[in-house]
Amino acid sequence: LSLLWVLIYSLAFFFIYALLSFAFYRGLYDSTTGNFCETMYQCTVTVIHRGLIAGIYDALLVQVSRYFLWLIMINFFLLKIPSVTYLPVPSGTPFAYHLVKGIFDISFFIIITTIGLNIIFGIIVDTFSELRDSKWQIDQDMT
Repeated sequence: LSLLWVLIYSLAFFFIYALLSFAFYRGLYDSTTGNFCETMYQCTVTVIHRGLIAGIYDALLVQVSRYFLWLIMINFFLLKIPSVTYLPVPSGTPFAYHLVKGIFDISFFIIITTIGLNIIFGIIVDTFSELRDSKWQIDQDMT
């Protein structure tokens, strides 16, 4: 029952983040890369998918092709030349806009991925410890 409540609260957080993304950051989503945010439903599904599965790495870095990734790895590890990959910045947007978007992405990562999933794991571990204690009590009653 407690896992069901955590699921409901998680869906509420996903919806809040999707609503904020839809309202303020819709222009940063590119449908050619699989980030759809033209409707509220698409934005919610994208936030759930990109937030949980892709995580903070894809939220903060550019997705590059395998060929380009191999070039970066060869460049960095073999040649020891640092390479930097920047996010594509829409023209005319101020720095504060992207600063708030970065804080938004990091807060999603901390609240949902770190805290939320640890709560779920804690509930599962607590349930198993209760089952172990009840089995131990039954074994004690039988002896």
